[in-house]
Amino acid sequence: MKSLLRIEIKEEYENGKRIFENGYLENVLLEDMALRGIQFKNCKFRFSSFRHTDLSNAKFVNCEFFFQSFFSADLTGTVFEHSKIEIARFDEAVFERTFFRRCNLNYVAMLNVNLGAIDFTDSIKFKVISNLADATEEDVMKAVGLIAANIGDMDIDLKAHLKKVVERYSGELGLDVNPDSVVKSNYKDQKAGYNAKSNPYAVFSGVFDNIINYNKSGNYKENETVYNKKGGKYQK
Repeated sequence: MKSLLRIEIKEEYENGKRIFENGYLENVLLEDMALRGIQFKNCKFRFSSFRHTDLSNAKFVNCEFFFQSFFSADLTGTVFEHSKIEIARFDEAVFERTFFRRCNLNYVAMLNVNLGAIDFTDSIKFKVISNLADATEEDVMKAVGLIAANIGDMDIDLKAHLKKVVERYSGELGLDVNPDSVVKSNYKDQKAGYNAKSNPYAVFSGVFDNIINYNKSGNYKENETVYNKKGGKYQK
């Protein structure tokens, strides 16, 4: 797979290219952009963002998303087909004639959206949160566990930052987290530092925003992805 960078996608799109295939995008921020009609086929997205981006009539085919933000994106006429979407935010996204066909959605937030405008044909939905009241501490524990288990092979500076974020926010809910592995199952017994007024979704949101925004700080250089450091061969 080829590592795709923001500048590359932006320039090629502006020059008329619409189809991007067999790409690997890690910590790529395609935010506040107009990418109408763009297509991604057989691509992998990790810790990336389409926040506030116009993706109307876009198409994602046979893609994998892990920790992806579509916050407030325009998904009018957008199609997700045969794709895996795990740990993602679609809060406040514009859904109209939007399709998820034969997709697997796992720990996906869809708050303040028009669910009636989405067609989930033949898709599997596990923990698709559309109401704040539906977000439990157990959901947060498992979601944070998935995040922690997927930071082991990342850039060392980014990994260190993610560890701090995971530890900070898991502590707000009294979760016992080992950032180098998965979350322990006895979180209910971990009361130290627990704030009863903490909103589980707010904690998840805090983790999400801190990680996605790390690129914006200038501390992490997009062109130094794990993909490139491994000689151009994607490894899970």
